[in-house]
Amino acid sequence: MEDRFISMAELPDRLGICERSVRYLRERGEFPQPRQITKQRRGWLLSEVNEWMRARPVVGGLEVRR
Repeated sequence: MEDRFISMAELPDRLGICERSVRYLRERGEFPQPRQITKQRRGWLLSEVNEWMRARPVVGGLEVRR
């Protein structure tokens, strides 16, 4: 698969979380940082985003949240 840059606008749909959550994860160092594409534009490498998604913990069993 060929790598490409994706924008912040694409991240929420790809990840299933809102833009605010992406920013929160970035601030905590829990999400890849964007790369400088041009002077005015930043983006994420799709491969790094996919790697982050694959590294998320698997949830199993019947956990009850209280």
